[in-house]
Amino acid sequence: MKHFLVIVILALLLTACESIEPTVPVGSITVQYTNAASPWLSELSACAGDMTVNAVPRAANLIDPQSADMAIVIGSTPGRNSNAYQIDEEELMVILNAQNPVKSLTTEQARDLFTGLIKSWDAVGGLDAPVEVWVFSPGDDIQQIFVITFLAGSSVTSDARLATSMEEMRQAIAGNVNAVGLLTGSWTMNDLTTAFSISGLPVLVLTQGEPLDTIQRVISCLQK
Repeated sequence: MKHFLVIVILALLLTACESIEPTVPVGSITVQYTNAASPWLSELSACAGDMTVNAVPRAANLIDPQSADMAIVIGSTPGRNSNAYQIDEEELMVILNAQNPVKSLTTEQARDLFTGLIKSWDAVGGLDAPVEVWVFSPGDDIQQIFVITFLAGSSVTSDARLATSMEEMRQAIAGNVNAVGLLTGSWTMNDLTTAFSISGLPVLVLTQGEPLDTIQRVISCLQK
């Protein structure tokens, strides 16, 4: 009888052990992203599924795909030794306060506002009021694109004010009728006027070398 009970207990223990599934680590993804690329983080999290997303904000000139699984930036990647995969397009906009009488700008007018050649709004059909220029850090991808493609390499005015984030830029322009600045299409709101825009900027995922299968699946998901 004792032997029978021992056999039954052992059988129950073995059955219990077999029913316990081993814990499989889900894994994680480390992604560096620029300020302008932050709207794609929610989509990245959805594509990552059960994997944890470790998001690290970086200025564009400090992006280093070698120290992350991927990076998300806006625009081209000159000088970067990395693979690039386009996942979307973005629009760069010159924005004004919605109460500003000026509703559109020519390329030359916008350029002269940011370089400081135009210092008063009455020069472009607006009020007799000083222009308050807002820009991003020179290391920001959007600022780099703006200077290279729009200002033709010219420097912004030394009187320009610096915004450290898209939200700070949006609030600065929305709060001052005499302000002018830059935003991407993902951040524009009803309290702003788009006076000029550059469309078709690629949103890119960068990887150092050929991405692993898990990263490839995430990139493929982002491209759909």
